[in-house]
Amino acid sequence: MIVAPIEDRALRAVVRRAALPVEDVFHGLEEVRYALQVGFPRLLICESSEQREFRSFLPPGRNHIPILALAGPTLRSWEAAWEAQGLAVSPMDDSALRLRSIIRDTARTDTWVDTVFSDLTQTVGRRLPSDFRGFARRILDFPRRYSSLAS
Repeated sequence: MIVAPIEDRALRAVVRRAALPVEDVFHGLEEVRYALQVGFPRLLICESSEQREFRSFLPPGRNHIPILALAGPTLRSWEAAWEAQGLAVSPMDDSALRLRSIIRDTARTDTWVDTVFSDLTQTVGRRLPSDFRGFARRILDFPRRYSSLAS
């Protein structure tokens, strides 16, 4: 799970595209606060001007969540680089690829969810089905959000 309390709609869309297909991305301030308190996000993405504010949201003992602070002009500089390079993908996809690379370097890769999947894979003797991994990851990342599976 990635929490990204970002106001800019374009940047929100880029973050959603850059995230893993099997993980949730939360933008709403209340959802972000709740996820930081009781969930297991692998990354907090915020605008650089709000970095200090969101550090204060982290409960004691949960300050191990990495924070990626993006400056306001970052997206515009990526779009300018896209125009200069003339790539065959859309500007949003190009920005998502750039952000995905940064996320890969910044986000936690040793979450307890990944450990569970690794242990299950070892037990089963082969890779777990991707549908199961996607379903289970969302629930394990933020169990209190999915207290009922009825829907």
